Amino acid sequence: MPNFEADDRWFEVAAGVLDEDPGLRPDRHIFIDYKSAWHDITDELPQSTKQDVIRMRIAEMKKASTSELPLAAGRDEGKD
Repeated sequence: MPNFEADDRWFEVAAGVLDEDPGLRPDRHIFIDYKSAWHDITDELPQSTKQDVIRMRIAEMKKASTSELPLAAGRDEGKD
């Protein structure tokens, strides 16, 4: 199972590990550059290539790391 925190915006789960309907539905198609030629995506969900997914993950990691940075040394909290 994936390792995630309650405030994570997204996580991936391999469909094969699900025993029951999780009550969640996909919000995008990922790695579409690896889909079979005979498989047509016919819904309106966003489609992401491998590079798109990498960019999304990097952006999420940067966002998470900057939100957890301590105050700079020598700065007093609340002072300008």
